[in-house]
Amino acid sequence: VRGEYSSMGPYSDNGNGTVIDHATGLTWPKNDNGNTYTWEEALSYCENLNMAGLSNWHLPDQRELQSLIDPSRHEPSIHPIFNLMTTEFEYYYSSTTDSGFPQQINIVRFFNGKEYVGGKTDHRHVACVHNGYELSVVLDGTGKGSVSFSMPGNQCCLLYTSDAAD
Repeated sequence: VRGEYSSMGPYSDNGNGTVIDHATGLTWPKNDNGNTYTWEEALSYCENLNMAGLSNWHLPDQRELQSLIDPSRHEPSIHPIFNLMTTEFEYYYSSTTDSGFPQQINIVRFFNGKEYVGGKTDHRHVACVHNGYELSVVLDGTGKGSVSFSMPGNQCCLLYTSDAAD
């Protein structure tokens, strides 16, 4: 994955089980659910997650996951606002496959902030991520409906509404 999200916050606890990273606009779960998954299970878990009224979660790519690492922090290497698994032997999946070995996945250990490579069938922790916005399109069978946009903690805009099919 090219480019980097270099973040380290600032973060805000949304009070609904999620944390927003104001530098990247990404929304993260505040807590780990304690379960581990294979890579395929992790992808499915994130795609089907509905947390804090948000859908459209995804398994973070390597850059997104690495954005949680704060090089000034050690053991654990992430901000204390997060309650993720940070012991020496806990790893988190990314969605990024290793370029040389497609059956290998890039993983991160929040204990030391380092990146590793692991197998797709290994059981790892998951920190799903949300892009920080929701786009909702609601149409009935006649073409009437609305399009709205919102960001966590900031109900924003009704972009379009129609009472008649155009």
